[in-house]
Amino acid sequence: MVAEEGMTLVCEGCQSAFRVPSGKIPPGKTVAVTCPKCRHRFSFTAPDGGRSKEAFPRSPASMEGGRENSPAVSALTFAEEEGERALVCVEDPDLLDEIRHTLELMEYQVMCVGAPHEALKVLRMHTCHLVVVYEGFGEVSAERNSVLLYLERLPMMLRREMFVVMLSQRHSTLDSLVAFVRSVNLVVNVRHVPDLERLLKQGIADSRHFYEVFLEALKEEGRR
Repeated sequence: MVAEEGMTLVCEGCQSAFRVPSGKIPPGKTVAVTCPKCRHRFSFTAPDGGRSKEAFPRSPASMEGGRENSPAVSALTFAEEEGERALVCVEDPDLLDEIRHTLELMEYQVMCVGAPHEALKVLRMHTCHLVVVYEGFGEVSAERNSVLLYLERLPMMLRREMFVVMLSQRHSTLDSLVAFVRSVNLVVNVRHVPDLERLLKQGIADSRHFYEVFLEALKEEGRR
């Protein structure tokens, strides 16, 4: 069997190797790559035409029986360096359009899904810096919302890299108690979606400040 033309990426975190088909990344283009196995994120610049097709040295684990054991890179995530990724889990088309428009103006790369299984697939395969999810997404209660449950169970080292907004019909915007109970960063009532940009900027700034203090405290205690 002839190997597919392309480059081989080796994850800097777990050393897993992945094959990037030719033309997947334009020559000289820098992208952010997220490993689907360990979710480690690193930058990669595709070589120019005259350079080697080997993006990173092969690891011993990527070779088996003298043949390369690198899966196709369809499972890898590529993102432009200038934008962060946002996942929107909303079924109402009008509400979805309004949220997408706001996030695009904030220069997010917006991914919209219409069902819980689609959202979970995206979350497993992509690094999403912002997640906006309606409390009844999938026509269930917030307590049974599979997206919220998945996010709640993420290891903290992954979860703190994300900012999660729960949209609600019944709860008030900035309800900190509900946010705590549902393990989200921010609660926004759907009536206040027109003010989403301001709420997000303030909430994200507060979250980053909190974790800066938290991580500094860990460092001082020698735990980081």
